[in-house]
Amino acid sequence: MSIPSTTDVVVIGGGPAGSLAATVLAQKGHDVVIFERQRHPRPQVGESLIPDFWKYADLRSVTEKLEAEGFLSKAGAVVAWEGQVRAHSFGDFGYSRPAMHVERDRFDQILFEHAASQGAHAFE
Repeated sequence: MSIPSTTDVVVIGGGPAGSLAATVLAQKGHDVVIFERQRHPRPQVGESLIPDFWKYADLRSVTEKLEAEGFLSKAGAVVAWEGQVRAHSFGDFGYSRPAMHVERDRFDQILFEHAASQGAHAFE
Protein backbone atom coordinates (compact mmCIF):
# COMPACT_ATOMS: atom_id res chain seq x y z
CA MET A 1 0.00 0.00 0.00
CA SER A 2 1.33 3.44 -0.86
CA ILE A 3 0.77 6.65 1.05
CA PRO A 4 -2.29 8.46 -0.35
CA SER A 5 -1.66 11.86 -1.95
CA THR A 6 -4.71 13.35 -0.19
CA THR A 7 -6.54 12.62 3.05
CA ASP A 8 -8.87 14.32 5.52
CA VAL A 9 -6.67 13.79 8.58
CA VAL A 10 -3.07 12.79 9.28
CA VAL A 11 -2.33 11.29 12.69
CA ILE A 12 1.31 11.28 13.76
CA GLY A 13 2.11 8.50 16.22
CA GLY A 14 0.73 4.99 16.53
CA GLY A 15 0.59 4.75 20.30
CA PRO A 16 -2.69 4.44 22.20
CA ALA A 17 -3.75 8.08 21.72
CA GLY A 18 -2.92 8.24 18.02
CA SER A 19 -4.40 4.83 17.26
CA LEU A 20 -7.64 5.56 19.10
CA ALA A 21 -7.91 9.00 17.46
CA ALA A 22 -7.44 7.41 14.04
CA THR A 23 -10.05 4.77 14.92
CA VAL A 24 -12.62 7.37 16.01
CA LEU A 25 -12.14 9.41 12.84
CA ALA A 26 -12.20 6.39 10.52
CA GLN A 27 -15.35 5.04 12.20
CA LYS A 28 -17.00 8.43 11.63
CA GLY A 29 -16.25 8.21 7.90
CA HIS A 30 -13.16 10.42 7.63
CA ASP A 31 -10.26 9.45 5.41
CA VAL A 32 -7.40 8.99 7.90
CA VAL A 33 -3.70 8.27 7.52
CA ILE A 34 -1.74 7.26 10.63
CA PHE A 35 2.07 7.27 10.70
CA GLU A 36 4.25 5.48 13.26
CA ARG A 37 8.05 5.78 12.95
CA GLN A 38 8.72 2.35 14.46
CA ARG A 39 7.39 -1.11 13.66
CA HIS A 40 5.01 -2.77 16.09
CA PRO A 41 5.53 -4.43 18.45
CA ARG A 42 7.75 -1.67 19.84
CA PRO A 43 9.53 -2.00 23.18
CA GLN A 44 7.59 0.03 25.77
CA VAL A 45 7.25 -0.06 29.53
CA GLY A 46 4.12 -1.84 30.80
CA GLU A 47 1.27 0.25 32.12
CA SER A 48 -1.71 -0.06 34.43
CA LEU A 49 -5.04 1.23 33.13
CA ILE A 50 -7.93 2.15 35.41
CA PRO A 51 -11.39 0.67 34.74
CA ASP A 52 -12.49 3.86 32.93
CA PHE A 53 -10.52 2.63 29.93
CA TRP A 54 -13.20 0.04 29.12
CA LYS A 55 -15.75 2.67 28.09
CA TYR A 56 -13.35 3.88 25.38
CA ALA A 57 -12.57 0.33 24.28
CA ASP A 58 -16.30 -0.38 24.05
CA LEU A 59 -16.99 2.81 22.07
CA ARG A 60 -14.26 1.96 19.57
CA SER A 61 -15.21 -1.75 19.27
CA VAL A 62 -11.80 -3.01 20.39
CA THR A 63 -12.86 -4.64 23.67
CA GLU A 64 -12.96 -8.23 22.36
CA LYS A 65 -9.44 -7.94 20.94
CA LEU A 66 -8.08 -6.63 24.24
CA GLU A 67 -9.90 -9.28 26.29
CA ALA A 68 -8.61 -12.01 23.97
CA GLU A 69 -5.02 -10.95 24.71
CA GLY A 70 -5.42 -11.97 28.35
CA PHE A 71 -3.80 -8.95 29.97
CA LEU A 72 -3.57 -9.08 33.77
CA SER A 73 -6.81 -7.99 35.45
CA LYS A 74 -6.65 -5.90 38.60
CA ALA A 75 -9.60 -5.84 41.01
CA GLY A 76 -8.32 -3.01 43.20
CA ALA A 77 -5.34 -1.59 45.00
CA VAL A 78 -3.59 -1.54 48.34
CA VAL A 79 -2.49 1.85 49.66
CA ALA A 80 -0.06 2.49 52.50
CA TRP A 81 -0.37 6.04 53.85
CA GLU A 82 0.92 7.45 57.12
CA GLY A 83 1.35 4.02 58.63
CA GLN A 84 -2.06 2.70 57.63
CA VAL A 85 -2.63 0.07 54.99
CA ARG A 86 -5.96 0.05 53.19
CA ALA A 87 -7.28 -2.19 50.45
CA HIS A 88 -9.71 -0.78 47.92
CA SER A 89 -11.79 -2.62 45.37
CA PHE A 90 -12.64 -0.82 42.15
CA GLY A 91 -16.17 -2.05 42.84
CA ASP A 92 -16.17 0.26 45.88
CA PHE A 93 -16.10 3.13 43.40
CA GLY A 94 -18.93 1.83 41.24
CA TYR A 95 -16.88 -0.06 38.65
CA SER A 96 -18.17 -3.41 37.45
CA ARG A 97 -15.09 -4.23 35.36
CA PRO A 98 -11.48 -4.61 36.46
CA ALA A 99 -8.50 -2.43 35.77
CA MET A 100 -5.75 -4.10 33.80
CA HIS A 101 -2.00 -4.11 33.46
CA VAL A 102 -0.90 -4.22 29.83
CA GLU A 103 2.34 -5.01 28.08
CA ARG A 104 2.56 -1.86 26.00
CA ASP A 105 4.30 -3.44 23.03
CA ARG A 106 1.33 -5.76 22.43
CA PHE A 107 -1.33 -3.27 23.62
CA ASP A 108 -0.09 -0.59 21.22
CA GLN A 109 0.05 -3.10 18.36
CA ILE A 110 -3.55 -4.21 18.97
CA LEU A 111 -4.80 -0.60 18.92
CA PHE A 112 -2.74 0.29 15.82
CA GLU A 113 -3.95 -2.76 13.89
CA HIS A 114 -7.51 -2.06 15.03
CA ALA A 115 -7.30 1.47 13.58
CA ALA A 116 -6.30 -0.08 10.26
CA SER A 117 -9.14 -2.62 10.48
CA GLN A 118 -11.58 0.28 10.91
CA GLY A 119 -10.43 1.99 7.72
CA ALA A 120 -7.43 4.11 8.71
CA HIS A 121 -4.47 3.87 6.32
CA ALA A 122 -1.73 2.77 8.71
CA PHE A 123 1.99 3.14 7.95
CA GLU A 124 4.98 2.12 10.04
